[in-house]
Amino acid sequence: MYSAWATKQRSKILFGLASIGFVILAAYITIGMYRPPSCFDKKLNQDEIAVDCGGTCSLMCASQIKPLNTVWARSIQVSPTLWSAVAYVENPNTTGKVNEARYRFTVYNRNNEIIVERENSIFITQGGIVPVFEGRIELLNQVPYRTEFEWIEPLVWTQMRSLYTVAVEEQELSNSATQPEITAVLVNKEPFPLVDVEVVAIVFDVNNNAVGVSKTFVDRISARGKRNITFSWTSPFTAPAERWQLIVRVPTQDS
Repeated sequence: MYSAWATKQRSKILFGLASIGFVILAAYITIGMYRPPSCFDKKLNQDEIAVDCGGTCSLMCASQIKPLNTVWARSIQVSPTLWSAVAYVENPNTTGKVNEARYRFTVYNRNNEIIVERENSIFITQGGIVPVFEGRIELLNQVPYRTEFEWIEPLVWTQMRSLYTVAVEEQELSNSATQPEITAVLVNKEPFPLVDVEVVAIVFDVNNNAVGVSKTFVDRISARGKRNITFSWTSPFTAPAERWQLIVRVPTQDS
């Protein structure tokens, strides 16, 4: 009788120990397999607008993005054999950026034959105007009649957490009848240096057609500092300059 009771007690103890062991093992497996919500788990969680986009995620959702608008694209003669292609693109996305946007210029002659194609990439930030510039296009005995511009890969938009302010002051155009030159001063409004700042100059005639374009890079502007910039052309514009626009673009700065 004692033996039966002891066996029963041992069974209860073993069952209890097994149950405890099972609970511990299950907890260990659960904890080991648990992955906190992230922007790469292919699940709709956190404060995401759609799966792995929006909210705290860097990737923007399609519903957050407005399409870019190419207002015009054209080729502008720089010298007897050199041309530049430029596209004037409106970006309504004020807080979105694209780190690498691939594009293509296609230049046609009057017979609708392709003279040249150029592919490259740029960054897109901060809304406003995106001037896409492709320089030093050499054309021998050819005259562009039509220029087309297109994005050749889907644009991947991410949220731009920081916006940078650079003012353009003291703008002046001189020597427009001989060798035009635009000078200006860039003013960094931020309390930290900015690097690799891009500035594109577009000159317009009285009919608002672009007659001159150029681009320059500023390697560094100190915090609250200033930098002088100059754009120059070796020949007069094809029509008198009525106005010009200097467009500043600042890439995402490393922390």
